[in-house]
Amino acid sequence: MASDFNRLLSTLKGLVKTSGMTYAELSKKLGVSEPTVKRILSGKSKIKLDTLEEICKILKVDFFELAKMARFGPSTESIPFLSPEQEEALGSDEELFTLFYAFTLGYTIPKILKEFVWTENKLEGFLLKLDRLKVIEYSTNKKVKMLVFRKARWSYEGPLLKKYMMTMLEDFCSKVYGEKRGNRYFFNYPLSDQSRELVEEKIRDLAREIERLSEIEIMSLPEENINFTSILLASKPWMPGFIEKYKK
Repeated sequence: MASDFNRLLSTLKGLVKTSGMTYAELSKKLGVSEPTVKRILSGKSKIKLDTLEEICKILKVDFFELAKMARFGPSTESIPFLSPEQEEALGSDEELFTLFYAFTLGYTIPKILKEFVWTENKLEGFLLKLDRLKVIEYSTNKKVKMLVFRKARWSYEGPLLKKYMMTMLEDFCSKVYGEKRGNRYFFNYPLSDQSRELVEEKIRDLAREIERLSEIEIMSLPEENINFTSILLASKPWMPGFIEKYKK
């Protein structure tokens, strides 16, 4: 995670420079001294998340956009979806898909070697395959750069959704509702089309906020401070089958 955070700081410094703003001007807007700003942007002082967000606000850049630039580079067009060829290759090889999915969760190569069963040689083979598929860039210094969004969309009719999504959802729901305690909310409400659209808009806003928080923490926190959390957000005009069964 340290290298991710260093890239984030480097990107942030670049944005300060291209904005034409001096460190003195930035420090005045932040209400801190110029040396403090220099220490923050050089990584010599710990930066708080609210300070990071305040700098983004001053530079008029969303933190999520900053994180994307740090990961993909400002001139690289990151890809929001997987191609049919990429989906086919990942769908036909469960181990390859598992590695790809681990990278979308923010795993690093050292963490994968520590937590997964693969040897270095086997992992190397998978990395080269993912590189050839152009979903990652695997460099000679054994660094991985994602070439697609971490939450790249899967085709509705594609092999990934058919093979993995329903399995994941069934497993997830069985865990959530199989425990006595936990945060779970499932409702059937009568709503007008207008109210349903409002709810769906709020769901989209919440999804973006969760993704933003995840990007912030992946970039700024040590791996040991992060726990993987699954969240299901959905809304659909629907009635349970046992209700429909007895309707006229």
